[in-house]
Order: sequence, then C-alpha cells, then structure tokens
Amino acid sequence: MEPPDTTDSTKSSACSHCSDTHRSYQYQDLNFELGQEIRLISLQPDTLDAPVRCKIVHANLKDAEHKLPYTAISYTWATENGNDSKTQLIYCSDGTVLHVTLNCEAALRRLRKRGLGFHVWVDSICINQENVRERNHQVNLMDLIYSKALSVHICIQDPGYDYRNHFEWLRNGTSSSAIQYSLGLMRMLSLRWFQRVWVIQEVALSNAAILNINDAQIFLSLEVLQRLRQFCNESGRKVPGPLRWTPGMREKSDILEYLNATRTCSVTEPRDKVYAVLSLVEDKFRSRIPIDYAKDHDWILTNVAVRAIEYYQNLDILSYVDSSSWIPTWTPLTFSRTPILQFHEEEKSPWCRAVAVNIEQYESLESFELYFHDRDQTRVLGEPSRVWILEPRNSSTYMKPRLLVVAHFIDSVTTEPTKLDGFLHNVLKDASLLVHNEYRWILPFFRRTDVGQRNQFSRWTSIRKCPLSEMQDEEVPDFNLPDLIQFITDARDTGGNRRIFRTRFSIGFTDALVHKGDLVFAIDGVRSPFVLQSSGRDLYSIKGDCYLQAALDLYYWNTRVRKGLWSIAGQDLRKKRTRIIEIA
Repeated sequence: MEPPDTTDSTKSSACSHCSDTHRSYQYQDLNFELGQEIRLISLQPDTLDAPVRCKIVHANLKDAEHKLPYTAISYTWATENGNDSKTQLIYCSDGTVLHVTLNCEAALRRLRKRGLGFHVWVDSICINQENVRERNHQVNLMDLIYSKALSVHICIQDPGYDYRNHFEWLRNGTSSSAIQYSLGLMRMLSLRWFQRVWVIQEVALSNAAILNINDAQIFLSLEVLQRLRQFCNESGRKVPGPLRWTPGMREKSDILEYLNATRTCSVTEPRDKVYAVLSLVEDKFRSRIPIDYAKDHDWILTNVAVRAIEYYQNLDILSYVDSSSWIPTWTPLTFSRTPILQFHEEEKSPWCRAVAVNIEQYESLESFELYFHDRDQTRVLGEPSRVWILEPRNSSTYMKPRLLVVAHFIDSVTTEPTKLDGFLHNVLKDASLLVHNEYRWILPFFRRTDVGQRNQFSRWTSIRKCPLSEMQDEEVPDFNLPDLIQFITDARDTGGNRRIFRTRFSIGFTDALVHKGDLVFAIDGVRSPFVLQSSGRDLYSIKGDCYLQAALDLYYWNTRVRKGLWSIAGQDLRKKRTRIIEIA
C-alpha cells in the first residue's frame, strides 16, 4: 500500500477531479465489526484498449464458505517521472467513475482477461483513502490481504524498453552471459518500484509473485531471485529491499532488523517507514504498535523504541542510533549500519546482557534530577541489570522520554580514527610488514603481560614473509599472537566503513565519527561497547558502537589479567567505573 500525499490538494480526493459529465463513486462504509472486511474489484472482461470497467464488492476474509478468490496488485502510484495525478477513469457498474493514476489504470488494463471477470485487490481503489479510520483498519490487515491472495502481480510501466530477453535470461541464462544484459538489469533495478518500502511485505507475504514490466512477465521463483541477488553482488550494488525476501515467507523476525534493512527504501508518508514492515514482525510485538495516521511521526518512532526495549528486554536499539538522539530515525546512512556484536556471553564481569525495564513518569525537571541521582546501581550476580525509561507526566506536547542505563567506563579515545584501507589485508597476508613503522604502531597493544620489562618497547623479531595465521608463538614471544590475529580478522570480517582508533590502553575499530576525548563504555543490555560523548553531568550522547580489544576481558581493573598497555595502567580506573548515566 502506498497512501497518497495528502498535503497536495490536487491529489487528495477523487471528487476534486470530477467533471460535470461523470459522477464520482461513493464508498459504502466497511463493516469493522466483521473484523476482516475488505473491498474487491470485479474486473469486467474486454479488449486491451477498451476502457476499464468494474464492480466494487465487499468481502470478508474470515468467511471461508463464501470466499472470493482474488489477485493482489503491487505497484507504485507515481510513474517513473513522478506523475501521481489521478487523470485516468475507471468505470463502475453503478454508472459512477473512479479517478486513478496512470500506473493503477495500466495495471488493471494489463491484467484484465478476455473471458470471465475476476477479482482484484488494489489499494488506491479498495481503500477509501479519505477515511483515516478505514486506512488504519485496512493497513492492519495488509498481511492477510497479501497472504490470502492467490498471487501478487507486480505491475511496472517503463515505456520504451523491452525486458523480454532479460526475463528469458533470468529464467535460463548462465552467469557468463550476464554481461550482455547487465545494463538492462541495472535499469530495471533502478525503477521506482524496487526502491519502495511497502512492496517488501507485498512480495514476502505472497503465495506467488509475478513481475510484469510492460509486456514482459516472469515468475519470481527462488532461482530467479537468487540470480538477481547474485547479479547485484557481482555488480557492486545493494540488493533492493523487495528482492531480499522470498515469496511465501512466513517466519517473522525482529522489527529492528527490518527497519535497518529498509533504511534506503523510500516512502511518501514518513510514518510508513514503520507501518510498512509491521506485517513482517512477531504478532506479540506488532500488537504494541497501533497503526494510527493521526499520530505524530516522532511519537511513532519513540513508541517503537520504547516498546522494543520493553519487549526484547535489551538495548539492541542503541546499535542503530543514527542521530543525536537515542531514538533511531531509520533514515538512509552513508555506510552500512551493522551492529558490532563483541560480547557473546550473557554475562561478563560487570557487564550483563539481560535488563529489567522500568517505565515510569516524572512530574518536572526537578523531580527527574532527584530521581536520577537516587538510583541504586548495585546488582546481584545472575540477576538482570536495570533500565529506566522516564516519561513526562501530563505534557501537552510531545517530549522525548529520558533513558537511564547502567554503564561501565572502559577507556578514553586518544587519536582520530584511521581508515583501514588495505592495512588489514596486507598484514594478514604478510606478517613481516609488522617490522615497518607503517604497521608496527599496532604492536604495543598486544604485548604479553608476563614480559619482565613491561615498560620496554617489545620488538617484532620475526621477518619471515608469511600469512599472519602461520606465525608461531615462539617466533614473537613478546606478543599475544592469538589476540592480534583475532583483532585484525574481526576488523576485516565486520566489513562496512570501519576505522581504527586508539585509546589510552587499547585499540579498537568503529564506523562512527569518533574524536579524541570521546569515552568508551560497556552498557548493560547491548552486546557492543559504545563510544559516547559527554554532554554534562552523567549525560552522554551516542557516537556509535565499536569493537575494543580491552573489552574482550572487561577485567580492566584487575592488574593480574591486564593485557598489552593495560599492564602499565594505574588504578584510577577503579573510581566510579560502574555508574548510571542518561543517554541523550
């Protein structure tokens, strides 16, 4: 479903387009008490060029005895040049007309059969777009509408280009012949439909998906989808959102994964960034997010964030932060936002994965300050940590809730990040490079703690030209070789736009824009260390998650097990290492 842009008066109502000679169709209200009543279009058979004629009927998806088989249409309201004006007429059986877009009319015309009429569901006609209550109700039924349809026809108009040979290659071609169709396939994947967020559920929930572009048609089988995904990977482009899922998918997942995967997908209505993926998430979580187009966009984003913390009992949402707030906006990023999951255990020293969430209200800023500084931060081993979400009471306008977490200070950033470029691959291939100044700066962070002269710079004594993984401990006795290999391998394998940064006593990598003076914390409830920027007394903003070598142990205050430069660290890190902080 792709609701119209109601801010443009020329698009908001079919009635505004009516001429004196055509009376506009008047919608009969759906019976919400039936729970699953929808409208269907009964298309009347005719030739391709004849006007589209139909009858609009009501059907109840719960009524198995009188069920009407139907086909659902997936398309975009606007043409490739952005025209979404309702300039086309659909003639109804009662003598009235419906005004629709060029793409909607073309889809109905293309699917109309010569012979018996058949039933079709298409959002712009089957939902009264002027009735907000009805829109809320019908969007809640999207998963049922698309999963109960016999098939979903994807209808795209790209005048002037013939895709029939490209579709034939997708059915039967080999990878060696892909080059002759590459330009056409890249053109196809750049079409508006492949960028929209709503179409993801329309494909994923379908029993069968058929792609129609002009006169070309292809069944989106698993083999065809795999060939398209392979083409994207080999040509260096991202797989479009609707091609990441396979038709007939019934396994529902974490809403955070879907929102992150659809960052680059476009919407006309900002609230649909959330609403368009709800049908794909677990039913129990979905019930916590009411679909209401009367709600403010910020309120919807906040509700998703709060309910995610409450439902999943963790703070994974912090790994997706994309602005100065702890509440993600799910807007496009210049890099791939993939969480860095460094902690795999459920509990490691002071850090704890499980959290108990307290959602409370405060009267005023003064009462919040009293509340904040009176929290007990102790935790019994084996029990969950705690998170506090504080909402202002009786506020007449939207105010972002305040988030309090238990955090453990690890270290402070001492240098600006360095781009990895070919560093990781070069060192992994040739360990002898570590004797050169260009690479040797990494070595002090991996010195062994049992070396006698801890303050003496230890030398990389091996000049053997071989992969780092083939080195033996006895060749470089001053260094913790397994830790070095693990760090460089992990940095390489996480991909993305990672950059190396240094702290007082350790080394790490991140894709966040961190700066000298930023602080590294482990936060209970999320599997990554975080780089934070201090904004005041116990108030911090998130720069992003990171991987920090020292955080692998999290025994940084224990001198007996410190590694690398930690072995010469003083005891100042003991002071208030665990604290309750507010995330801005």
